[in-house]
Amino acid sequence: MTPADSTGGETLDGTSGSTTATEDTTTDTTADSSSESGEELCGNDVREDDEECDEGDRNADDWNCMADCTINPLQQLVIDQDEASDQADAMRNSKFSFVGDGSWCNAPGQDLNRDGFDKLEIYWDPEEEVPIRDDDDPYFYNWGPTMVSEIADAQYSTYRPAEQNGQDFYALMYTVADGRDDTGAFYGYRMTAVTSRALRLDHNVEQWDTFRMSAPEGDEPNTMTFYDTEFTNSFDGQPTAADLVGTTRFDWTDWNPAATATSIDYGAEMVRFVSVQTASNWDTFEGCLDGLTIWHTDGRQLTIDLE
Repeated sequence: MTPADSTGGETLDGTSGSTTATEDTTTDTTADSSSESGEELCGNDVREDDEECDEGDRNADDWNCMADCTINPLQQLVIDQDEASDQADAMRNSKFSFVGDGSWCNAPGQDLNRDGFDKLEIYWDPEEEVPIRDDDDPYFYNWGPTMVSEIADAQYSTYRPAEQNGQDFYALMYTVADGRDDTGAFYGYRMTAVTSRALRLDHNVEQWDTFRMSAPEGDEPNTMTFYDTEFTNSFDGQPTAADLVGTTRFDWTDWNPAATATSIDYGAEMVRFVSVQTASNWDTFEGCLDGLTIWHTDGRQLTIDLE
């Protein structure tokens, strides 16, 4: 997963947008599947045509590449510091981590990726082919076309050294622009979830707090609620993800009488990005981000470890 390049800042109220683009990293790393000796090739650290992956002695059923040379549906993707500063405008912090040995923190007052904005932003594209192993023989993994209703859950964890007027990393889901009622330059719809309006809010300092899109048990803390700035700017009385996809004719006036009347089938929209960001006008906010995890309704899970 590579955070998308951004050519524009975005404030939390959506007053200025970002134009994003991703780069196709598809690489052909397969080899000839024939073996003159007839020996078993799975486990030789060379990915043959009939194998999804092969990491040699590392193949295991609890690893990204399983013992039978198929990709584990429970993936973990590690992204290093080079991606942090160059793409996400972030710096690595080895003191605080939720997953692995480090996390990504924003750098107030520093434009690390030199795009003109002091704004940490990371994007996950379900259709982008990403190298799971970063070496001379990577293999590639992506979910392919994914509907909003196929995102069973998503979560991320944040660490703040101090209370800062409730500010914290916020989440967005962008849908694919399809030429029908698109509301943005590079997306169809954009749903935003801010931490301060999560249900059963449990927001602390000097510790990791996890915010999630769904509440399978029904009573989990920090369950996100959403709004769409195209139709409503209200932070209160927001719907959950289940509310958004629970009808084919979602009407924002059911949640905010001052909103624009709509009839939207969010669940049938295709996912363009899942993103976590800070606003471009937060020039003093300090915080760290880690453990972005996304679940598909078919059982796949991807955990993004920011190192």
